[in-house]
Amino acid sequence: MRDRLHSLLRAADLSEEEITIYLWLLKLQQSTIPELRSKSGLPNITVYRTVMKLEDRGLIEHVRLNRKQCAFRPLTLGKLARRIASKKRRLQALENELKNLDRFLPLFDPDPDTPDIDLRSGRDAFREEYLKFPELLHQEYLHIGNMANMWKASGLHYEAPEERWFINKRLAKNVYARVLDVPTPEAKVVQTFDSREKRTLVLRKSLPITDDFLLIGEKQVSHFLCDPDNPRVIVMRSPEQVAVHRGFFEALWKAR
Repeated sequence: MRDRLHSLLRAADLSEEEITIYLWLLKLQQSTIPELRSKSGLPNITVYRTVMKLEDRGLIEHVRLNRKQCAFRPLTLGKLARRIASKKRRLQALENELKNLDRFLPLFDPDPDTPDIDLRSGRDAFREEYLKFPELLHQEYLHIGNMANMWKASGLHYEAPEERWFINKRLAKNVYARVLDVPTPEAKVVQTFDSREKRTLVLRKSLPITDDFLLIGEKQVSHFLCDPDNPRVIVMRSPEQVAVHRGFFEALWKAR
């Protein structure tokens, strides 16, 4: 049992000193730093630093004995397990973001003074970038992708106040929309209001973007990665990036 616990704690990134002190606390149930130094054979400063690290990890707690002295006792491994799970989720999100950036690497500009690419994560950022877009429009708004997936990831829908605001803001600026979407029930409903909402919506099953959602303006492209559990948006602002995406859209529009 001891060897098994030792190997698991090592796999959880605990140092040998942390493992030694934690195992001694499991045996003693409660101990002071001088006693831990005596039992472990570690230097006093090492024991003190190790105890502080273990307390920060949530593996031990201190108990005040008097005004000058306290003891430490072990806690369960549940908090450590939860921390590992949380770290794993963050690493998974990072992995997804790095994978999604692969396709944009040729567009990066090494000049730090040149607007490049921003990546924002989370539902709040996802919705914020979406609702910010009408402010950037002047003449025409292009959209390619899956609007239904974008609504699912953002928690919105066609009749949501935020969506109504997006459309009304565009109409107030007299900005026309061209849209290439996949034939979802939601998209078919939107299509019935094309004339009223200054839009031409074309439905195609064979779009190269069928899961995500891409907004293309005159000076910005916002690529919404529509994962309901980890929504992200990639914002591209350089003229070259905008030109590439507009050309991509125009080629698809002609082939519709």
